[in-house]
Amino acid sequence: MTSFRNLVFVKNATNKHGQFKKGDRAQGRFPKALIDSYLAHGILAVADEPVALDEPVKDYTPPRARRNKAS
Repeated sequence: MTSFRNLVFVKNATNKHGQFKKGDRAQGRFPKALIDSYLAHGILAVADEPVALDEPVKDYTPPRARRNKAS
């Protein structure tokens, strides 16, 4: 399996982990089955350059879920 750090969204997607737009990176918290499914359906593709581990990670959680988490 390709490392999630090498995967990028080529289509918009929404799942229980958040809302993702074209160009966003896959998340390490994605289950292997979800990644495999997204690759098979052309939602994710292998990126030329992996995500650098020293860069901040964007929070893709929908705002409503963030508010509920803070409570």
